[in-house]
Amino acid sequence: MIELGDMRCFVEVVESGGFNRAATRLGLSKSIVSRRIARMEADLGTRLLSRTTRGISPTEAGLEFKARSERILAEFDEAREAVAQHSGQVVGRLRLSAPLSFGVHHVAPVLADLAKRHPRLEMDVSFGDRIVDLIGERFDAAIRIGMLQDLSLVARRIGPVRSLLVASPDYLARNGRPATPADLTAHECLIYAGRTGADWKFRSGKRWTSVRPTGRLRSDSGEAIVG
Repeated sequence: MIELGDMRCFVEVVESGGFNRAATRLGLSKSIVSRRIARMEADLGTRLLSRTTRGISPTEAGLEFKARSERILAEFDEAREAVAQHSGQVVGRLRLSAPLSFGVHHVAPVLADLAKRHPRLEMDVSFGDRIVDLIGERFDAAIRIGMLQDLSLVARRIGPVRSLLVASPDYLARNGRPATPADLTAHECLIYAGRTGADWKFRSGKRWTSVRPTGRLRSDSGEAIVG
């Protein structure tokens, strides 16, 4: 018998384009996801996925089954949420994206308390410095640091962020101390590729100065930059 969990697995596999990514998003092992898909195909008597060395893709029957599964799952989630409103409980799955360093140090510690206060809430949290596509990757919300680039999103400010320009005493002893922002172009800067915009901005009173940093080390991981 096909269960709702099997349908969720199948939809996630098609959306993710593979078993590994789907398993990660669902919080399951790859073998469990694979067995669920195989069981559904056996129950239905047809192949839902075409498997090749280049990847997987839904068959014609798979596309039809995915569309119907999505409608069934959406109706089930709506029904569950409607019932939960009468009991005042938070029910459903929350998919959240958060920056790696900030997420590990500030978001992760509150997840256990959130789960305790809302026992029927499922949380799927992705920690990484990549700017995710909320709609395309089916995230409900994201915590981001910096200016909002996509004005179509609804945002709420959590708090201020202060940027500091720092260097080790050893580096300054060998290369000298920059006196102005423009001097940074002659220094080895550690460049965080995950930030929005390539320039570093400095403010003195009401005046802003932009500098394009140069350096040999560039990374999209804040942990790697400061590690």
